[in-house]
Amino acid sequence: TGSDAVNQQLGLKRAEAVRLYLARAGLPLARMSTISYGESAPLADNSTREGRSTNRRVQVIVMR
Repeated sequence: TGSDAVNQQLGLKRAEAVRLYLARAGLPLARMSTISYGESAPLADNSTREGRSTNRRVQVIVMR
């Protein structure tokens, strides 16, 4: 519900928190990267509370 710039930064902080959690669990930081799409790639309708909740997500892609 904030500005695009605020949501972009919030998404990046959320992704970075997950990255650091995985690093503490033993995954090498060098093999991970973070990106934030902000409001540009929603999965659900942002006009509903449930949709906004769904869109507050971190997607993890495991690479070899």
